[in-house]
Amino acid sequence: MKKVGVQGLLAAAACLAIGVASTATAAPERQREYHLEEQDLGTALRSLGQASGGQIIFPADAVEGKRSPRLDGAYTLKEAVDLLLRGTGLVALDRKGLILIRGRGSSAEIDASAERDEIVVTGSQIRGTGPVGSSVTQITRSDLDKSGYVTVQQVLQKLPQNYGGGVSDTTFGISNFNGASNGTWGGASVNLRGLGVSSTLVLVNSHRQPAGAYGSFTDISLIPTTAIDHIEVLADGASAIYGSDAVAGVVNIALRNKFEGAETRARYGTADGDYSEIQASQIFGRAWETGNFVVAYEYYHRGNLLTDKRAFAREDLRPFGGGDYRSGYANPGTIVAGGRLFAIPAGQDGTHLSPSDLIAGQSNKRDSREGADLLPRQSRHSAYASLEQEVAAGFTLFGNALYASRKFHRLYSQADTQTAITVPTTNPFYVDPVGTARPVSLRYSFVKDLGQPLRVGTVKVFSAAGGGRLELGPWQAEFTGIYGLERDSQATLNVRNSARLAQVLADPNPASAFNPLGDGSHTNPATIDRIRGSYAYRTRNEYWSASAKADGPLFALPGGDVKLAFGTEYREEKMTSTETLDTATLAPASSVRTDFPGGRNVLASYGELYIPLFSHENARGGLHKLALSLAGRIERYSDFGTTTNPRVGVTWEPIDGVRLRGTYGKSFRAPLPSEVAQGPIYNGYLAYQLPDSGKPVGFSNVLLVLGNDPNMGPERATTWTASLDLEPKFLPGLGLTLTYYSVSYKDRIADVTADAFNFLEKRAIYAPIINEQPTAAQIADLFTRPEFSNPFGLAETDITAIINAQRQNLSSVKQSGLDFDLHYDFQLGGGAAQAGVDGSYIFRIDQAVTSASSPQNIVNAVGSPIDLRLRGRLAWSRDGFGFAAFVNYTGNYRNTLLAAEPKISSWTTVDLQLSYELPQKQGLLGGLTLSLGATNLFDRDPPYVEYYNGDTAIGYDPENADPLGRVISLQVTKRW
Repeated sequence: MKKVGVQGLLAAAACLAIGVASTATAAPERQREYHLEEQDLGTALRSLGQASGGQIIFPADAVEGKRSPRLDGAYTLKEAVDLLLRGTGLVALDRKGLILIRGRGSSAEIDASAERDEIVVTGSQIRGTGPVGSSVTQITRSDLDKSGYVTVQQVLQKLPQNYGGGVSDTTFGISNFNGASNGTWGGASVNLRGLGVSSTLVLVNSHRQPAGAYGSFTDISLIPTTAIDHIEVLADGASAIYGSDAVAGVVNIALRNKFEGAETRARYGTADGDYSEIQASQIFGRAWETGNFVVAYEYYHRGNLLTDKRAFAREDLRPFGGGDYRSGYANPGTIVAGGRLFAIPAGQDGTHLSPSDLIAGQSNKRDSREGADLLPRQSRHSAYASLEQEVAAGFTLFGNALYASRKFHRLYSQADTQTAITVPTTNPFYVDPVGTARPVSLRYSFVKDLGQPLRVGTVKVFSAAGGGRLELGPWQAEFTGIYGLERDSQATLNVRNSARLAQVLADPNPASAFNPLGDGSHTNPATIDRIRGSYAYRTRNEYWSASAKADGPLFALPGGDVKLAFGTEYREEKMTSTETLDTATLAPASSVRTDFPGGRNVLASYGELYIPLFSHENARGGLHKLALSLAGRIERYSDFGTTTNPRVGVTWEPIDGVRLRGTYGKSFRAPLPSEVAQGPIYNGYLAYQLPDSGKPVGFSNVLLVLGNDPNMGPERATTWTASLDLEPKFLPGLGLTLTYYSVSYKDRIADVTADAFNFLEKRAIYAPIINEQPTAAQIADLFTRPEFSNPFGLAETDITAIINAQRQNLSSVKQSGLDFDLHYDFQLGGGAAQAGVDGSYIFRIDQAVTSASSPQNIVNAVGSPIDLRLRGRLAWSRDGFGFAAFVNYTGNYRNTLLAAEPKISSWTTVDLQLSYELPQKQGLLGGLTLSLGATNLFDRDPPYVEYYNGDTAIGYDPENADPLGRVISLQVTKRW
């Protein structure tokens, strides 16, 4: 569709909507035909919500074990709900069209955390319809409580459609894939389909949030779980609805804005004493006829997990049948002189060392993970408040605010820079193993002198949204303003300052010189303090937005009302960053990083049309229900121009219990600020030796061009899905959903450096970025750049190739797969039971790393999603007792980091949760729930993986497993 055509469509729709809204008057609710069999009450209410397009909210535990009567006839929504609740002890309250279900005469909460069957905001801007053609996964408050997990990232990590590659505590410092390096501030991301964390849009209360780590992702770890009502996951392209970033899908975290009552929680968990978690929270809410108010607070603390607590967290993998990847930078160190290695002996202080004491031809080694954290220590405070008030008939003001602060403390393994030091002849401890009387090079670790490198920092996030809602008959208009701010700061301590180190190495005085030749630390503490360096970074990310939208019916068809939503949005994003380096100069040097763009603003307009062609009111033959959705969005970026993205959805129900759905759409993602930034901190030129089995020596000397392509452009994608839903009437409670999806991603922004050690070994893939016949002038030019680095001391004549390893628009991805969910709700032993399994199976991920390369199927490869992930579930409850068990399965795959590509075993873990809620009549203890949980109940270690990233190694894959093992937790919840 051309841009002018879409703008014209939106303008016409807006004019039509204004005309309808201005003449519409409130009409009494009309009756509809409903035909529901006797069944589980929760299932009946869900079906009623879908059939009516109304809004029903009910606590899951309130309907457990209850049955509904047969419903057959014409009723208003309230009348239908009352009939379903007859004899259950529950009552329905109608609050301006919102049906709230609670216990009769009870002062307990009315909690939207229960089940929000019909309020599926994600995937549509039209109230009460849900996304036509798409399948939305909903994680309810009850699901969160049963899971046994304490944070949002833990819950979402078990979602089969969410790939573990990306930003998280487990991947940072280990993985080079999927932007894991952006986890430096200890955050966590969502990576639907494995298409990248920046391709999944994360919303809170349906609104964008400020992004951290150079604008690369929304940090879900800062959201207090006690304030979460439910989480909706749409694993389908939705740029036509929400704009850029929604290529792989949308995750909307809806908070408990309509909570009534009070709830106190306290939880403690431990991983066999090696690791601990503490959570304490309080939420309070009140509702009245014209409004509601909620306030919540949560404290979360997590201890660290040291590498020495897990046998697989080491660089020497020989006990597992792997290689020895320990570093040659150790204490005692190794002298390199005359092209030979000389290991410094153990058990001496370096003050009386002679050349004959050195061990020629050997190198001392050190496991750089020794003394480091697998998971860092964290503490988080978070608070949330929400207020809504009707100030005049049909006009409501609303506002909410979220604040979170996290501190982290990581014992770091990679900060001890592995660059050889030079010991001059003036050093009083100097030893010359080859008799040249020249300075010698020394491979040395400073950990025993300076202590374990330590990274500490804070992340502070504030976001606030406010606006008004106006009801004009059946139409509703809403305007919203949002402000968000994230401030991140970190400092890495206990690293060497090379400038001051050179001074104390050259100092001839034994009392003040640095002694690098002993076993352990044998230097004056004042000298050690002098060489102690650090580096620190601070970022500030601000976000402003304003939006206005309206939705309502246009006219009636025999199948129902044709509805329209339209709106406009404006947002601004701005990022600044500063750094302070005390590593290479005598005094600390601070600077504002001006290499980021000055900011970005986006103006968007959209329209969405819902067309119910057939419904229960005019069903005929094979057209029991047929609905169509058309959506389009135009966005103008201040730095990337204009993009237009359409979307079409269709839902067809040929007979009761059988539903066919499909979607087709275009999506778009603008480059992140960190992907377009220019300057010395990003651009670099590295002379390096890469493996090359085609050469007799086994390697080639190359020059790598690093950084961001200055001509970076946006990514574009085409997505489509086809789904089948089965709910057979002969077996109430049984349901099956199958969704086939296809994503075609073009102009993908590729960071190929994660596979740098395979550039020459995989020439067929990387040939377009390799120049194997560079001119002398090209090489000489790069050698003179200020960002040039030469750790091997190569000469210009040694270089045989120049490789353009810049992040750039190179790759394309075509992915297809199948999502499925099978569930059955039934009665067992006088209680309510639920069983099911949901999963995702990926057929192929064909990726062309460069525009001229042949596509390669990368599914089941390290750094890419695994084809099969499953999560089975079984739950039962009766008279306050609850039982929930989950089985998590990750299929086998292959280790493409090694030439032989050995097989990696599948991994199965079991989670268990037991709970008991005391009856309300127990007085002060009434409403108290005790929960005992165990995740990874049988303490299964991750599958062994010889995971080598070019710098360090470890014995498991952090993107597909976690190192915790069994975690036992006890939680106490009191509802007031």
